[in-house]
Amino acid sequence: MESRFDEYASKRVALQLGWYKSLNAIRNKIVHGGITVNPFYVNDEQVKNRICFQVYNFDLDDLIEINSMYSNGCNNNINFADNYFAFHTHLLYSYLTDFFEFVLMELNKNKGYDIGDLSFNDLPFDFFERNQKTWLLSEVDAFFDITKRMIALYIAGGDLNNIDQVSPEEVSQFFQGFPFTMMNKIGEGDWVLMEKEN
Repeated sequence: MESRFDEYASKRVALQLGWYKSLNAIRNKIVHGGITVNPFYVNDEQVKNRICFQVYNFDLDDLIEINSMYSNGCNNNINFADNYFAFHTHLLYSYLTDFFEFVLMELNKNKGYDIGDLSFNDLPFDFFERNQKTWLLSEVDAFFDITKRMIALYIAGGDLNNIDQVSPEEVSQFFQGFPFTMMNKIGEGDWVLMEKEN
């Protein structure tokens, strides 16, 4: 099965784990020592009311590489915490979707189904509708907004002063590709936290 997974993964960007290895390396150093995570509250002329952070080794080298999705170019490329969280949530969603699609295909390959037509899109989502309208991590509208601003920052080349120049159409084009396909499954609107429903 591992060789079949490797072949499948070679065609799916989310399953090529370079993004995970760098994230996991930082996680391991946090758990086992050897680095420091410094939070910053930034409220200056260019960046208003944002929580940022950077991960440093003992030589004070930045360990999170600059990425215009979440790096704050106005303040020594420390990282916007909300953007960093949203970006890695998208990566994880993409990974899990592709991984479980592989598992679904493997479990059903000898069952007489058309394997080429098996997809999560065929599942009866109406049955799970209540659970799909809840979000345990945060409010979906906020996540949706953070994602749109993060993509606009990327399109603007990391320049916060130009993100308002980016059109909503330019941003929504990113929803069609890795790692932002989750944006096609969610939208702004009637999302509520689970505890509010109970």
